[in-house]
Amino acid sequence: MAPTTTQKRHPRYQRTQEVSFRLQDRDIEIIRAVHQYRFLNSAHIKALIPGSDQRIIRRLNTLFHAGYLDRPKSQRQIRNEKMVYALGNKGADLLAGQLDLELPATDWTSKNRELGMAYLEHTLMIANFIIMIKLACAEFDGLTFIEPETIINHRPQYAKENEPETGWRVEVQGEKGKYSMGIVPDYVFGIYDEGAGRTFYYFLEADRSTMPIKRKDFRKSSFYKKLVGYYETFQQGYFPTFWGFKAPRILTLTVSKARLSSMIEANQALTDRGSKMFLFAQEDLFNLGDPAQVFNRHWIDGEGRKVSLLDSKNRHAIINEHGELTFFSAG
Repeated sequence: MAPTTTQKRHPRYQRTQEVSFRLQDRDIEIIRAVHQYRFLNSAHIKALIPGSDQRIIRRLNTLFHAGYLDRPKSQRQIRNEKMVYALGNKGADLLAGQLDLELPATDWTSKNRELGMAYLEHTLMIANFIIMIKLACAEFDGLTFIEPETIINHRPQYAKENEPETGWRVEVQGEKGKYSMGIVPDYVFGIYDEGAGRTFYYFLEADRSTMPIKRKDFRKSSFYKKLVGYYETFQQGYFPTFWGFKAPRILTLTVSKARLSSMIEANQALTDRGSKMFLFAQEDLFNLGDPAQVFNRHWIDGEGRKVSLLDSKNRHAIINEHGELTFFSAG
């Protein structure tokens, strides 16, 4: 009987010393995608990059051991079988050199090593949703995803020096008088709907239950305080000044039904009925296997009604039993 041979497996979080390969165009696409979202797991990358799943996994493994990608060790605390990737030092050099992207001069391996699990999970939650939105837009004619860079570059008023480019300040009323508070969404994007003849704008808040819903001291961070900041920005007419559009939708993804209910109650405390500007949903209602579900009526508005992200004043959107995006009169 011939002896069996087993292929030696490379360590999951330790690079080998000998990696020989030729960088391909697809590799550069993978590196750019990881940089764009900060962290991606293998399922995200397979959804974004053309090619067989097995081939993508092989390239990810090679790019890690060659130093172009990194595997943050904090992911070992997350119950997820999908490997998470971050930018490696060689990947940063490639993007900064060959592709002329402006990247901070830093040791990316050390930076990835120092990050905590909470930050990693939060960033992955954002990436997961945005990738689903992009894939869903690509499934239907007439829908175009608007990147945050496009929106930011067309802002009528840009963020001040040393402030986040997606942030702004608004004056709000606290228990001890008025004061200026800063607002920095987790993500901003748009969807151009050719059928409606308009662009919908969205701010995303990814909630992992790490922040109290409400505090006695209004000056301390809370989810309710965020709601007040967004609501006052709208009430005072500052969205056109800061962003160039009047009425965005504030999307909040959260992790449990109980948390969702508490958020809706907090929203209803803003006004007698709650603001319809805010939409809430549980993260587990959506998945990469069926990204179009993000457009179905799984979202709950400030008045407690189930709505779609693409609902407008005169029409409602729904995914029918054939998986087609259809619209019906709001009346």
